[in-house]
Amino acid sequence: MKKVALYARYSTDKQSETSIEDQFRLCEFAADRNGWEVVARYSDEAITGSFPMNKRNGSAQLLLAADRGEFEGIVIESLDRLSRDSIESQTFLSNMKYAEVRVVAISDGYDSELASSVLLGAVRSAMGEMYVQDLACKTHRGMMGQVERGYAAGAAPYGYCNEKVEGGSEIHIVPEEAAIVNRIFSEYVSGISPHNIAASLNRDGIPSPRNSSWHVSAIAGSQKKSSGILHNVLYTGVHVWNRTKWVKNPTTKKRTRKDRPESEWKVEHRPDLRVVSDELWEKSRERFEKSRIKGGTRGRGGKIKTLLGGLIICGKCGGTVISINAHSYGCSNRRDRGKDVCEGLNIAKKKAETQLLPSLQSILSDPDVVDYVYSEASDVLKKLVSEENKDQNSVNRRLAELDGSIERLVDAISQLGSSESLIERLKKAESEKLALLKQSEVNTELLVLPTKKEIQKIFDAKVYGLNEVLTNNVELARASLSEVLGDIVLKKSGLELLPR
Repeated sequence: MKKVALYARYSTDKQSETSIEDQFRLCEFAADRNGWEVVARYSDEAITGSFPMNKRNGSAQLLLAADRGEFEGIVIESLDRLSRDSIESQTFLSNMKYAEVRVVAISDGYDSELASSVLLGAVRSAMGEMYVQDLACKTHRGMMGQVERGYAAGAAPYGYCNEKVEGGSEIHIVPEEAAIVNRIFSEYVSGISPHNIAASLNRDGIPSPRNSSWHVSAIAGSQKKSSGILHNVLYTGVHVWNRTKWVKNPTTKKRTRKDRPESEWKVEHRPDLRVVSDELWEKSRERFEKSRIKGGTRGRGGKIKTLLGGLIICGKCGGTVISINAHSYGCSNRRDRGKDVCEGLNIAKKKAETQLLPSLQSILSDPDVVDYVYSEASDVLKKLVSEENKDQNSVNRRLAELDGSIERLVDAISQLGSSESLIERLKKAESEKLALLKQSEVNTELLVLPTKKEIQKIFDAKVYGLNEVLTNNVELARASLSEVLGDIVLKKSGLELLPR
């Protein structure tokens, strides 16, 4: 090993930028001692090791460079610098072994070229993940203690702020934001939709909780999850803590919020934090309980009916283009955030779908696509023929067994005379043989694989009948279009396909 890359990372648990320098210094010392040339350095600052490697800037670049073969080895302080997810760590080490990139973790004594590396890597990866879980438990326990002592734990919602005091932080009302909260409740109770409330806030230049433009989800949120300003009971002076937890999906690596059992909630009445009157809160609940047809929000939306809604990108703001009425697609930002965020672009549904068909037909008519379809179809048909042959072989074996049984039964009857049981067994064997012979006649018809020309003819019929194919199953068609076309951008000139 001659050329190596160094990787360093520090998280937010009382570490600093100097940690990167310290890690690189240790790795450079090891490289110099072994006569390795350091050709690249990659690092991630203030980011946890439980965050996926391909989503971190430094480690993502490291992965790409390793894949390109830019170095022969990777030197790190310890394996937990790479990841604190045991599965991700093991996957990374396996991929590097396949790519013939040596991995050396100095403080762990790990070297992927040693026979003990498999066991040591698994143990160290598991320890890294256990550290994260233990840290999460200790952090949660500490936050629980702060709540028990009357201090704030976690970020303050819109309308409040956390102020540092001796022993912790206290939550206080922010008068300017509290006034906006009251405005939102008042407008909603008066019959204004959350979409129009968001638009009016953006029109007035009022920053959202994330200091950007307002979106309808920040206002209406989810009644079931108690998310969104209109569902936050803290505005009535009831502080609920520990209601939810964040759990990482092992497949997608994304964190999702899940409710804890109600027995684990910490509920505290804080009249000093009241922002909204009981009357205003109750009226907002009444409207949420009304059906949509009566101006409320009760009731589920219908099934997806549009072919392109959600698959198109607005060429003005980059937002999602959705179905805004029975006849048109339009920018969701224009609808949900107002014209001050995006002036919006509209296109008739019929026109959009008509423009799309020629592009799709052109893509599917490409000779390489036809070759691929023929190859895939041939593989499927060959498998079916193979299975048919296996079935026929089983039938032939069973017929041979039945011939032997019938012959033995006839011999027994001729020697011992007929009996009711022997006659019954003979009838049963002959009946099964007759059924198998009929099945065999069907199976023995010669199965011939269709030619490429025949398959292309069927394929062409589907391609040029796409309008019917796409409208038969909208959900399946949407999934296929998203995979085949990539990004579809709506511009004033029409639709433009951007390859992924």
